[in-house]
Amino acid sequence: MGILLDQVFLLGEKLPAQEEPAEVLATLGEAIHDRTPLKVLGAARFPVHSYDWRNAKLGETVFLSKDSPRGWWPEYESLAATALPAPVRGSPTLCN
Repeated sequence: MGILLDQVFLLGEKLPAQEEPAEVLATLGEAIHDRTPLKVLGAARFPVHSYDWRNAKLGETVFLSKDSPRGWWPEYESLAATALPAPVRGSPTLCN
């Protein structure tokens, strides 16, 4: 896993020249392709509260890769709004 992590960190050298989200997602996908069966489906700025998915907007806070299956995001968004646990009040979060 260390090699995969190294590959991801090396992306920092390539990404500043890439302005389009599709290019960034493609670069990330290429970086992990030979090391793992994982696929990059997209990137999102996750809401602080799990019930706040209504503010996630495609092309603004959510970007899908060309490899994401048709209909995947709406299905994930629906699941996230109803089935994923909300952060525990008073607990530290990654957003702080």
